[in-house]
Amino acid sequence: MARVSELFNLKKAFLYSYALDDRLVLSGEREHAIALYMACRYLPSQLLCSPGEKAGMLAEAAKTLKKIGDQRSLDDCNHLMKTLGISLQL
Repeated sequence: MARVSELFNLKKAFLYSYALDDRLVLSGEREHAIALYMACRYLPSQLLCSPGEKAGMLAEAAKTLKKIGDQRSLDDCNHLMKTLGISLQL
């Protein structure tokens, strides 16, 4: 139950638009990137078709997070890619 509560709080934190480095970031882009990251991190691998799909999802998340300038979430994403043995050049 604690994990569900933690995921709900994360989702709630990312629902709104916010300012980052004097730029307005629309919540849709960031929310989508975070959703991809969370799916790769928390969903069982049986729900994802292949390791390549997970790599593609994390690459898309990292690209979006880098574009919007969310360094903290990008670091989390890069850490997960390193843990899973996924190497990408952004």
